[in-house]
Amino acid sequence: MKRTRARWARTVCVVAGTAVAAVAASSAFASPSGLYTALLTTSYRDSELSSDFSAAKVSLLKPTNHAKSHHVVGEVEVDLNGPDPGDAILYAVFPSAHDARADLAQKPVNGGHLVGKVPGYKIPSALYAGTVSGKNAFGQSVKNGVTAAGVVKGSVLVAALTSSADNPDSGNVPAALALLRSGLRHLSRVEAAVLRQH
Repeated sequence: MKRTRARWARTVCVVAGTAVAAVAASSAFASPSGLYTALLTTSYRDSELSSDFSAAKVSLLKPTNHAKSHHVVGEVEVDLNGPDPGDAILYAVFPSAHDARADLAQKPVNGGHLVGKVPGYKIPSALYAGTVSGKNAFGQSVKNGVTAAGVVKGSVLVAALTSSADNPDSGNVPAALALLRSGLRHLSRVEAAVLRQH
């Protein structure tokens, strides 16, 4: 009965042209644990990246405490070679869209401030900017600006992170937006492969 209602809801959403709800319904057909495993084990092709990025390395990411409080199934990090000191795409897979949205709404633990919603997205989103302090390779104290652009697609929070050595208040916003688009395309490809297996 639940599956029949989900199919009906998906059909109604597509007919009504509500793309956001249709995306959420399509994600519901892939089990969160199956989707997490697929994201962790599927290579991220350079062809999925804009020309500024390459050499994507997919790895396990230890979930944050606030993600655990929202019942995260698991997190995946994709590190990239790019124009910034740090460029990455993160996936946090949750049991439900509600849990993913609750995690997105929570302020980052390392500070930063909410700039607003991610431009160009009608799905739940947040754009953060801030400063991180640390030591460089020479042991000198440095401050880098960071930007995090995150959206929720179904039960998955997708975030793109960039840092900047030139601007202590923000990362590379255009690069973060390009990585987010790439991250969503990759998620769609992985979801489609998982659905074909079922």
